[in-house]
Amino acid sequence: MPRARYVTLDDLVEEAAARSDPAGFLDRHAARTLVIDEIQRAPALMQSLKIAIDRDRRPGAFVLTGSANILMLPRVSESLAGRMEVLVLRPFAQIEIAGRALPSTTFINELLRLQSGTAFDFDLLHYRTQRGEEVDFVVERPGGALVGIEVTAAATVTASDFRGIDALRRDAGDAFVCGIVLYTGESTASFGNERYAVPINALWDEPVR
Repeated sequence: MPRARYVTLDDLVEEAAARSDPAGFLDRHAARTLVIDEIQRAPALMQSLKIAIDRDRRPGAFVLTGSANILMLPRVSESLAGRMEVLVLRPFAQIEIAGRALPSTTFINELLRLQSGTAFDFDLLHYRTQRGEEVDFVVERPGGALVGIEVTAAATVTASDFRGIDALRRDAGDAFVCGIVLYTGESTASFGNERYAVPINALWDEPVR
């Protein structure tokens, strides 16, 4: 079984399949973590998700994202009550509302695993300025400390990849801890000013003892 799989219901074929055969849709895309984007397009999936979750109560089996409030979807309150945790990407002060889906299945899966399996408490935000500078994820600790994280499929990182993180650092002031660009290369490197390029594989590598 794959570690994670991403399916978007923006794909009209996938949307039609989810509506006509919800149970078959989930079986066909079985994975350790299944991310379903634009879930609001197929409310019929909710009952099948309830059955699948009751069968396997492992945290993080499903990640549901979309451009609508999932709590407002038909059947959610009766089907998934007590079976899900909602992560709201709250806007930063004085910035535009992001309103987009999460860009990295792997990263959000690891964050959910970390949050559900430990006492590590955090809020997950998205940062975007009116000038178009943005950071994919901002992890905020209860004390207000902020870590900016960009995720890219590129195999190399340059200083320009920290443009959004640099803007976050200016706006956050002393609350800014560091900025990280996760990429598909192999080397961890410092770009100065608490900015780092880190291989995305580091998310699941075992620490050296």
